[in-house]
Amino acid sequence: MSPYKRTAVFWDQVFQDIDTDFDHRESLSIKEIEEGLDWLVDDGCSMIDYGCGDGKLLLRCIAKGSKVGVGIDISPEGIKRAKELAKTNDVKDQIDLIEGGLETLSAFDEDEFDSGILSNIVDNLLPQDSIALLEEFNRVIKPGGKIFLKLNDHVDPSQLEEWEAKKVRDDLYKEESGLFFWNLKDEKVLDLLEKHFKIEKRVDVEFKEESQINRLYYLRNR
Repeated sequence: MSPYKRTAVFWDQVFQDIDTDFDHRESLSIKEIEEGLDWLVDDGCSMIDYGCGDGKLLLRCIAKGSKVGVGIDISPEGIKRAKELAKTNDVKDQIDLIEGGLETLSAFDEDEFDSGILSNIVDNLLPQDSIALLEEFNRVIKPGGKIFLKLNDHVDPSQLEEWEAKKVRDDLYKEESGLFFWNLKDEKVLDLLEKHFKIEKRVDVEFKEESQINRLYYLRNR
């Protein structure tokens, strides 16, 4: 059985409750994410978004000038919503949306894409799968290509205990929902990234309603 079966069920429930009324030409509400996507997109570029969910980041990139994109997610409902949004925004011919996991990446050639998105996915996988995902992005994105990487902030372990997250091993936790959380400190993130990518910029993104901070990295593929 896949370790992500409960993860897919969780996100299916989330996406079932999300309104599909979305205009990809309109700016997102978070300035740091908009600026990150502006940096990511070059006119006519090809793009891959692993863990795309309902595809909104990918659609924004199309609106900003990306020519084509591929979105991958394990949530059937997320991919369904993404297809609906691609259709209503009249960009379905520019986006290929795939339901699946890491195994789907083997279908793509080396250096196939100009850029990529990894938004809140690397620290929500088992560590061995996160490492494999970064290796695959290094393979399928061209040298010098850009990657938009967003991670959760590091959380004090005592806080995770209060949230009743179960420690699996080391810094890996499993939340009550069934989601995995790899609780990465900044220095561990650097160790994880520097083998394959050059870090151009790091930005903190505040989500006020959730009282959370995310870490946004601007990466260049080596």
